[in-house]
Amino acid sequence: MSRPPSDDTRILDFPQKKVLFFDFDGVLVHPWSHPEIPYAHIERLLDDLATNGFTLCIASFSPAVRPLLRRFGWADRFKAIRCGSNVRWTESLNAEGEETAYMTIDNRFDLCKAKQISDMMEKELKDMHLKPEQCAFFDDLEENLAAVDLRMPNISCILVNPINGLQRAHIIQAHE
Repeated sequence: MSRPPSDDTRILDFPQKKVLFFDFDGVLVHPWSHPEIPYAHIERLLDDLATNGFTLCIASFSPAVRPLLRRFGWADRFKAIRCGSNVRWTESLNAEGEETAYMTIDNRFDLCKAKQISDMMEKELKDMHLKPEQCAFFDDLEENLAAVDLRMPNISCILVNPINGLQRAHIIQAHE
């Protein structure tokens, strides 16, 4: 069921940065909730962004992203979902029949979490034939933003408060 766009969709009309990368925990879902719970306003915001032509992507270290996106019904909203460049995620079912993800290390790389996230984004931009100037990245950890900014200084890197998650104001900030 599609919702009418919110009253404030005019603030989302930014042609210059149409690709948005999101961390998952602390940006789209509460980082301290188990099971994970999306912020109440996120579904509407994602709808508005998609309606306004933004390309939505996930760049997260979390092994739970893919199963959670399916559980929330969000999997088809994201063009790209990157979850770690030096890990392989194997999805399976646990004893209760729930989807889980298991991580195995790929020893070809030895990157910290922040560097992995910037590596994921760099690979995705290359795959989509995009320039960093066309993108924004939203994360709740300053070290992840700093790593992305160091490798790709033309991406708008926006710090999100994990208490409230992603807000419309963050989208505006990315375009200032």
